[in-house]
Amino acid sequence: GSFSPKPTTVQVMRVETDEGIEGVCTVAQETLGPLTERTLEQLKLLVVGQNPLDRERLYQKLHTGTRWIYQSPGWAGAFDNCLWDIAGKAANMPVYALLGRVRDSIPAYFNIRGETKEEAAKHARYAVSEGFVAVKDHFYHSIQENIEWFEAIRDAVGRDIDIMHDAVAIYTFEEAIR
Repeated sequence: GSFSPKPTTVQVMRVETDEGIEGVCTVAQETLGPLTERTLEQLKLLVVGQNPLDRERLYQKLHTGTRWIYQSPGWAGAFDNCLWDIAGKAANMPVYALLGRVRDSIPAYFNIRGETKEEAAKHARYAVSEGFVAVKDHFYHSIQENIEWFEAIRDAVGRDIDIMHDAVAIYTFEEAIR
């Protein structure tokens, strides 16, 4: 069978210039929380009428508010992403080219999850079927149970896929070697 990711709520920010170019991006609610009407109103007061291509100046202006006045870190990240989208559209270039593209592709890993080792293996197979060349977990079971989960994942994805384990310092040195 196939793996189906769980649905999530996503906010989308749209920033339109007076020349009709629209920057669009998603808002990372997991880290920043949802954008509120108050936050959006504050953002509008600070940026309406500004040149959207002055990204660094606007970033510094909004970051000052983060450090000293009114918002938690990262609050204007989505807005900054919209400005990059506007810049790419204005230059008729993808944003990665504006940033100085070095390569045409880059390998990436996928964070897998699952309530059972079978679900984790299925999730890993799904990641590989989508083109990921590595998978990473955040399992916090006993050492022996984690080993069993790794073996199930290895069996599911084969020998050519890298498997990473992010244990966040739960092991002693000897346990990590095991």
